[in-house]
Formats: sequence, structure tokens, C-alpha cells
Amino acid sequence: MKNEIVARRYGDAFIGYVNQTIGTDKGIAELQAIKGLLEGSDDFSAFLSDPDISEKEKAELIDNVFSGTFSEESRHFLRLLLDKGRIGIFPDVAEYVRATYGYGARQEAVMRTGRSVDQDMIDRIKSALEKKVGREVRLVTERDGALLGGIYIKIGNVVIDGTVRRQLDDLKETLHVLKVT
Repeated sequence: MKNEIVARRYGDAFIGYVNQTIGTDKGIAELQAIKGLLEGSDDFSAFLSDPDISEKEKAELIDNVFSGTFSEESRHFLRLLLDKGRIGIFPDVAEYVRATYGYGARQEAVMRTGRSVDQDMIDRIKSALEKKVGREVRLVTERDGALLGGIYIKIGNVVIDGTVRRQLDDLKETLHVLKVT
């Protein structure tokens, strides 16, 4: 909960910062691209969170690797998170910014699945979500190899967890309750 509050504060501050310089849309796009790089490279994430590596070396790497690709504002934001010891919450900040500021009148939802889903199923899920929230939904689908099966959807602050792992956990809890009583 505390990380969520901190991520919101940093996300709001970042948007306020880029709104006056590079623009909100570009800022959001850059955060998402950086998040993808961090999630795609365990070595890079480990490097940034390694306490044995100085903040100066980490900042130099950010400048060297991201210079020319990402704006000074995004690089400055990453260096700020490093300086404050908050680089670990960067994915949460990027997710908050995307969900909150990404699409004005539309609501964005992220659906994670363990395998690919056909377009007909995506359309039906999108339609059901639109009925639930009462406005247009932009559904982003992501494959997550860690999911055994089922789907996980996050729309705003609402999580719909229909994964096999969640169902097994629910069954385990039910059996535990029955055993106790």
C-alpha cells in the first residue's frame, strides 16, 4: 500500500514535469518503453538495484544507454528515483502513469494471459469490461509466461484475477476452513 502511494506521488510529479516540457503523451510512452526494457533485462534491473554499485555509476549508465533514445526529462526522472533509493518502484510508477493519464475519456485495462488469446475472445472480454465500467475500454493484452492458465485483468484500481494460481489458492483456503470447522 505504501509503495502504491509513493508510486502515485512520483507519477503525478513526473506528469506535471513533462506536461510543461516534452508533453504528457511522449512522457507516458517513454516510461512504458523504459519499463519494457527493465522487464526484458534481468541484468539491467539487477544492476540498478545492486547496492554495491555507486549511484554515480548507475546514473552514468542511464545517461550513456538512454541518451539519444529517451528525453532528458525521462533520464532525469530515473536518476531522481536512483538518488532517492526508489528505483524499485519504477514499474509501479510507469503502470500508474499509463493507467491514470494514458487515455482521457477511455479507460485502459491490461489483460495478462499465459498463452495467446484469439481476437474473438479479446473482443468479448473488452465488451464485458465496457459494460462494467460504463465507458470505452482500451484493452492491452500481454503474455505472461509465469501464468499457468486463466487471465488476470487490471482496470484502474480493480483487479479481476481469474488465473489458475488464484483458483488454487481459493480452493486451498476453502479446504483449510472446512478442516478447521
